[in-house]
Amino acid sequence: MKRYILFYEHLVREWNALCKVKNILERNGDEAECFSIIYETNKALKYAKRKKVDVIAVPWFVDEEHEKVLHPFISVNSSVKIVNLHQEQIGSKASEAVFLPRTPYTANGCFHIAWGTNFYDLLIGGGVTPNKIFITGNMRTDFTDFGEGNKEHIINKYQLDYRKKIILFAENRGYYIQRIDDTYAASLAKRGITRENIKLRREYETESIKNFVKDLQSLDESFWSKYQIVYRPHPGTIPPDGIPDCVHIISELSIYDWINICDIFVTCGSTSAFEADMCGKVCLTCDAVDEPEEQKMQGLDFYHHIRSLKNILDSSLSFTEILSKQVKEKNYQKYIGSVDGKSCERVAKTLSDLAEKVEEGELNYNIANPSVKEIIRYKIYEKATWFMAKTGLLYLFKFPRSAYAESRDIPCSKEAKWIHMQHS
Repeated sequence: MKRYILFYEHLVREWNALCKVKNILERNGDEAECFSIIYETNKALKYAKRKKVDVIAVPWFVDEEHEKVLHPFISVNSSVKIVNLHQEQIGSKASEAVFLPRTPYTANGCFHIAWGTNFYDLLIGGGVTPNKIFITGNMRTDFTDFGEGNKEHIINKYQLDYRKKIILFAENRGYYIQRIDDTYAASLAKRGITRENIKLRREYETESIKNFVKDLQSLDESFWSKYQIVYRPHPGTIPPDGIPDCVHIISELSIYDWINICDIFVTCGSTSAFEADMCGKVCLTCDAVDEPEEQKMQGLDFYHHIRSLKNILDSSLSFTEILSKQVKEKNYQKYIGSVDGKSCERVAKTLSDLAEKVEEGELNYNIANPSVKEIIRYKIYEKATWFMAKTGLLYLFKFPRSAYAESRDIPCSKEAKWIHMQHS
């Protein structure tokens, strides 16, 4: 029997796919467990100490700070295989460097999952050897059809209006404003994002969000009589102030649950547009502020752009033509790879094959070792977060601040109850 640890960062982004991989591995007679890499690392380490773990899959693994997180696991079992799932693979010219390894060990001491040839080429350009990369497609694309029964359940649960069309707005702004302090900025600078780009991004997000909220507030009855908006905050952020009460702010469930029930998909710059396109939805980008050229997400300039949500009512806007163009071009294939419902199977097989793989020779890479102070800080943060979330004090004191901002990713939080109900 082989054993696997599957780490996730964002529940709504990764949970369903990792659970499917886990189920495939267990059907083959192996054992796998899913843990939060932010809030359950020490819990996972206890599991690794009890049982010999053969493979650890992580959402990211690119620099010394990430090496410190996994160092204790490697100390327990020096032969464990680390697999970087690269849960983010599409960026802008300014940000794509953060996806690429910055150390010898994160480049070739571990293995890499690429969705398609676009990211494969980036990894090769970043110094990764070809035999360390496996092209599998994006696991999340396996979840594209939940059927009408699920649609009815979601509409009832979240009190949506059957009579109105659903606009899903997938937010990608706010992270640079809310989460990137000076310490994190220094970390990003080490990974290749300049401080000037961080500054420009903050300024852009501030102005863009301010205009977006004003746009929502300006929508009149002619809009709201036909449409309802489900606003999905960017993972790890809280929604901005001023959003009208009639907007449904919902962070729960997988993005595919919402893509499948929406009529129109709108975003400022989220790569979820590729997944909505793949699912046959009309995709629009909406922003009244011009985004800095280097910070524009790859591939999103393909989609029809509007400067205000009011433009959805314009008689000149032909959704039929927009969708026809999307179906013909299949723009998403360039960025998320093969879409056939079997990506989770390919990832599971890759992990299984690596578990059986015997490395030739020893890896002679230096791995960053966390200090005693850092180890203690990790443990205290995890325990404090668990206590604050379970008691509800997290919401009262909004502390720890980073945990409060990402409360829906804490597996014991009230926002994460859906994962227990979904897989009970």
